[in-house]
Amino acid sequence: MAENRRSFLTKIGWLTGGLITPVNTIRARAPFKLANDLVYFTNGFKVMEVTKNEAIIWTRLCASEKPNPLVHLKNKHKTQNNEYPIDFNEQMPVEEMDGGVTGSTGWVRAMVENQRDKHVSDWQRASSDGDFTVSFPFTGLKSATEYKVQLEGKTEKGKITAHQSGSFRTAGSEERPSELLLTTSTCQYFWNYDDKNRGFKTYDAMRQLKPDFFIHTGDYVYYDRMGPMVDNLEKARHKWHAMDGWPSLKEFYQQVPIYMLKDDHDL
Repeated sequence: MAENRRSFLTKIGWLTGGLITPVNTIRARAPFKLANDLVYFTNGFKVMEVTKNEAIIWTRLCASEKPNPLVHLKNKHKTQNNEYPIDFNEQMPVEEMDGGVTGSTGWVRAMVENQRDKHVSDWQRASSDGDFTVSFPFTGLKSATEYKVQLEGKTEKGKITAHQSGSFRTAGSEERPSELLLTTSTCQYFWNYDDKNRGFKTYDAMRQLKPDFFIHTGDYVYYDRMGPMVDNLEKARHKWHAMDGWPSLKEFYQQVPIYMLKDDHDL
């Protein structure tokens, strides 16, 4: 289970941390298109909860190759050290908002492999009930081992049109400890981006360090800041889509496993 960020920081380690994703207990009218000719992994994927012999692969099937472009300028708040979109219409359709990524129904499968070990999942259906997300738990992996990740996505008609690849390394065993490099971050608001094409420069900088894993300690998105302010599940999900649509995040997670925690602004 995910735990509070403040308690987590007292016992940080390779095998600690928890996964937090938006809870899907409320029905929402999620934007999507049915049975596209093409589907995409616009929100990339995440390798999560890695141990010495387990990992979870998460992804979302999308209908558009790229997120919606940025059309609003931004300005720094007079009293807060944050930037906000100018003249943002909070009531516009979510599928039209800056950074929006429309989901798509379809099918996804995942593979993790190296020269001596290969694991292939069953096909899972991406549907509006789960915001077009799917997760693949893999067990029986080898410790301290590099694995390649391959994702395939196809339409309802059965044609594979989406491919995504990456890699990760499993944790070492308790009997053979080794040095590890981790990076960590917190408190990211979509409109505080410092590169309008890639998103956040810190993810590109961290990727160059080639860390063994990454810990995000909460406030992955800000439900309580404009652009939009969240008052329903549809807008809450949009904030995750827009954040995961930044190329800097997408490329980082193709190489680095993540442990995620919750805090107040994303809860």
